[in-house]
Amino acid sequence: MKTKFEFLLLFVLVVSLLFISPNSIKASDEITHVVYGFPGTAARLNFVNNDGTYDGYEIDIIRELDKRLDDVEFELYMAGEFSALTPGLDSGKFQMVGSNITWKQERADNYLYSTVSYFTSPYVIGVREDEESIKSIDDLQGKNVLTITGTATALFLEKYNEAHPENPIVLYYGDLNALDVMAQVLSGRFDACIQNKADFAIAEEERDYKLKIIEIPNSDEIQIPFGYFLFPKGADDLQQKIDAVLMEMKEDGTLSELCLKYFAMDLVPQE
Repeated sequence: MKTKFEFLLLFVLVVSLLFISPNSIKASDEITHVVYGFPGTAARLNFVNNDGTYDGYEIDIIRELDKRLDDVEFELYMAGEFSALTPGLDSGKFQMVGSNITWKQERADNYLYSTVSYFTSPYVIGVREDEESIKSIDDLQGKNVLTITGTATALFLEKYNEAHPENPIVLYYGDLNALDVMAQVLSGRFDACIQNKADFAIAEEERDYKLKIIEIPNSDEIQIPFGYFLFPKGADDLQQKIDAVLMEMKEDGTLSELCLKYFAMDLVPQE
């Protein structure tokens, strides 16, 4: 026979259970742990500070996703190099990776892309601010243009010249980085260059290089300019959650705000 004390304990237990939400009981089981892999070598996108902490536009996006998704927790993992990202997805080491990953059919055949892009950096023409005769790619015919040897830009310009043999662009090649190419244009030695739009933002911030930027309508022929996150095949539920929050962040201006912390211009796709 139960004592009054035992009945009292039983009563307290029953009342307590009535006020516990079923969701709170299962909450710990419903948390999805996502290891996010990144190279840690992409300036302004993902990098390592002197104190060993991770930083960059993409890292800030992951931290914001972590805040907004109650049922997903993220762990940052520096892979060291870009080539380690997809093997990490294959082995299950990573559940999500990123580093301005552009769309390629061979990747799409084996992995799942986010459908919302958070970064775009198309190739554009850069000229001196007082240059008035160049307003399009066709205006480069007969002009002196410096390009980096063996790049997608060089191949694009060579292909253009093949289609316009009567008045080709005068190409010069150099084993330089993008900022040094811009310096040559600013010096007057060359009339123009074609570089990634983000490089112009970095050049302005780091070296105070101010060039006029001219859009190239068919710049996707050089490279498709949109950056996406990548998931393993079958991770549709996670992909859809990430896409929904990325769209929310794009619409409320958060992506632009984070991007402008690291770049001198807003490189968030507007479409």
